[in-house]
Amino acid sequence: MLLFLVVGIIISIAFVFLLSYSKYPQKFSKSSFDKSTPSWSPNGALIACTSYSDDLNKLIAISTKDGRNTIVSEFTDSIFFPSWSPSGDEIVFQMNQNGNNDIWKYSLKSKKLSRLTSNPNSDISPKWSPDGEKIAFVSSRSGNNDIWIISAQGGNEVQVTENSADDSFPSWSPDGESLVFSSHRSGNWDLWLVSLKNKKLLQLTQNPGIEDVPVWSPKGDAIVYRAIKNERSDIWLLTFPERKEKRITYSKSFQWYPTWSPNGELIAFQSDMSGNKDIWIAPTSSSLYTASIKARKLLNFAKWVVHEIAEEVLRRELD
Repeated sequence: MLLFLVVGIIISIAFVFLLSYSKYPQKFSKSSFDKSTPSWSPNGALIACTSYSDDLNKLIAISTKDGRNTIVSEFTDSIFFPSWSPSGDEIVFQMNQNGNNDIWKYSLKSKKLSRLTSNPNSDISPKWSPDGEKIAFVSSRSGNNDIWIISAQGGNEVQVTENSADDSFPSWSPDGESLVFSSHRSGNWDLWLVSLKNKKLLQLTQNPGIEDVPVWSPKGDAIVYRAIKNERSDIWLLTFPERKEKRITYSKSFQWYPTWSPNGELIAFQSDMSGNKDIWIAPTSSSLYTASIKARKLLNFAKWVVHEIAEEVLRRELD
């Protein structure tokens, strides 16, 4: 009887934890085809992402209310890395035409597609500035991948970084005065910060493995990014300016391309933990994410104990 009482208590505790925490991490996209490179809309109502199905490349908008998928537009050429304008009425992304990537802009109101760059080299990974006036992107036009800035209307292209090593994945600070990006200039993929006033550089991380796809938090007090450590790809936070690292996801699957909710409380990211590439959501609090995992482990342990007891009771009855 005592053993059954203990098991009952364990199960009760597990269910209390599950009711509180089990919704995280939460799969947010409901269709069966792969989705990647999510970007949260300024009003928080939608998450834009890209997908490919039926021989077409799709710009998808996922409702944060019910997870419903809406096809914004379809293209015969591949697209990646959508980024919302601050006003929420335009989306910029990279498009590959005839083997070459350029930066394009799509108007949600007029349904008009506009080309912003036209270069024989590759232009990728666009990010809209907080004031809506500029777009940062990566270009190989200088001989290797560097960070560039272009007017949101096209033209006035300015090179920001100049290094023989590759730079990638720029993201604006909320005040628009600096860019965080990933660079291999230290011999490893680490996070760097560049001031747009004087181009002064600051190395933010220096770890083995890969750290890339950084994105500033809406308040500017943290940077979310993807890190590959010990052959595991997870989402991490770097507090700013303290520069303390905090792990957000704990999974054996592949997490990538994080994006902040406008209120800074949630992070959407691409993951294959369901078998397909889907968009998932996790809280910025690593303790909440960990509690979810512990709750599931506790419930599984309780189920195992019940199974063992049932087998023992059955064995005694048969004896």
